[in-house]
Amino acid sequence: MRQFKVPGGAASPSSGSPGLNKREKRKILGLLIGLVLVACIIYESGKATNEYLDSQSDGLPQTELTFEETVLLPKIDAQRIDSLVHEDRQIDRVVLESEPLDLLLNEARSLTDRHFEAMQAAELNAESVARILETPSAHRAKPFFARGRLDALRTRRRGPEHPTEYIGRLLLDDGTPVYFIVLEVPEDALYLRVDGLFLKNYSDELYEEPGEWVDGPLLVGPRALSSFASLGTVEGYGWMALYDLRDAKLNVDLPQVVRETPFAPLWHTMAFARDLQPDAIEWDLAPVLTTELLDELNEDPQKWRFQPMRIPISRMQDVRVKRAGENPARIERYTQGWIGNPTWNNVIHFRSPTVNTELSLGDYAVARGFFLHNFAYDPKSFDLRSAPFFVLYSIDKFYPKENPWLVMLAYIVAGGSVLLTGLFIFILFRDKRKAKALHEELIRRRRARRARQGGSRPDNGSIGAATP
Repeated sequence: MRQFKVPGGAASPSSGSPGLNKREKRKILGLLIGLVLVACIIYESGKATNEYLDSQSDGLPQTELTFEETVLLPKIDAQRIDSLVHEDRQIDRVVLESEPLDLLLNEARSLTDRHFEAMQAAELNAESVARILETPSAHRAKPFFARGRLDALRTRRRGPEHPTEYIGRLLLDDGTPVYFIVLEVPEDALYLRVDGLFLKNYSDELYEEPGEWVDGPLLVGPRALSSFASLGTVEGYGWMALYDLRDAKLNVDLPQVVRETPFAPLWHTMAFARDLQPDAIEWDLAPVLTTELLDELNEDPQKWRFQPMRIPISRMQDVRVKRAGENPARIERYTQGWIGNPTWNNVIHFRSPTVNTELSLGDYAVARGFFLHNFAYDPKSFDLRSAPFFVLYSIDKFYPKENPWLVMLAYIVAGGSVLLTGLFIFILFRDKRKAKALHEELIRRRRARRARQGGSRPDNGSIGAATP
């Protein structure tokens, strides 16, 4: 069959596609290759980061579970209790009225330290005790807590239906007397903390001086806890900070396993870090913690004991704020966690007397603090390991500056994606228009050809006619 070529340039379908030319194909191919390379770089970078975090987390102990607590506070009728107690006369302050005492004991026996914390119990001192003695009704059934040396203690039981009650007197650090009634007292405790509800002003006779009576507020609580005399302001570490500090040594013939940091040096150092003046140490001259320094801490910890050090930009492997419990530093809460760095051969464990709620897992941080000792712990995926323990003077979240090259790369990738999408849309519509124009041109020319062929065809009557 004979084929006709359309004059003027429009090709027939058999002569090739009217779509992309070689130059356009090269542009699109280059853009695709570039986008694939950038995606591969981002993927590999994220993969390397995740592998590092996984390797660091495998060397940490098992994560402690945390729970959100809901504390239900008691509703105490302070006015009724106030109407049942009498304390105006000396003889009234010696008597313990059973009805108001039972009301408070029934409420107090189910209270915990979380309840007293939620009720914002205030610590008693000489000034607050003086206010209570002067206006007891204004403080009736209010929550308070007191720490002091145990000065007197006796027990009583009011009948088989009542539990044993412990009545005692504390002398606060400033010598102010405070009375308490609780249901539990630790054995052989010489220094106590009592959380309780104020019942009345009470008076008791001194055992050493018969006839001498001492007045003080009476707290009714569930239990007394062992506590410690306050360290006050700590300006140096002294002998206590180094007392009984031993180091874990695992890679020796006779391993020495030390899992805990001794109580006294820990809280002495925590108090020292809390009370340290900003200009007391030239931190710029302190050594930066590196892999080489970590090796020295492991080999010769005594040389670096309590020495100030700087923690470079590192990643938080674990961080949380915890309740401190009773301690001589009088610290209620502290920050605890683990820090890792890709240039280190180990992780470090820390505590800080400051409460830092800004930090979270995976954040970058810089810190300054003091090395105490090496301790042993059980990681999640390895055998027993050891790590340095630090008390940090400060730990701050690090905000990395934006890299202009990364920003530029992001714009390039975004621009390339938009350009590539626009190019595809442009080529699609252009090809559609060309295909439509070509289709219409072919139809027009075919009709024209048929018209010409029909006009030049000879008449059927003249075919085969004889010539005169």
